[in-house]
Amino acid sequence: MFSKEGVEELINLQRVGDKAKAYQVRQVRQIIVKNHMAGE
Repeated sequence: MFSKEGVEELINLQRVGDKAKAYQVRQVRQIIVKNHMAGE
C-alpha cells in the first residue's frame, strides 16, 4: 500500500513478474494528474 499526505486515495501495487499490472499504472497516472503531482 502506498499513500501520500494530502492524497485521499490509497493504492496497492502488485507485480506481474517484474512489471506492474496495466490497470494499476492507469490508476497511478490518474491520481498523479488529479493531484497535480507531476514533476515532484
